Amino acid sequence: MKVLFDTSVLVAAVVSDLKNHETSLDCFLRYTEKKHQVICPTHALVECYAVILLRYH
Repeated sequence: MKVLFDTSVLVAAVVSDLKNHETSLDCFLRYTEKKHQVICPTHALVECYAVILLRYH
């Protein structure tokens, strides 16, 4: 199965202070197993970097 991760899931998966951290982290870990094809657009990675750097650093 192809799985697309966008900014909202990626940021919540790495920032433990967010209320949906556990759900997002669980989703991320479950779908990054070898049986799934993960897609992460470049703009999502750039947004994650910007959000984490500006808001949580």
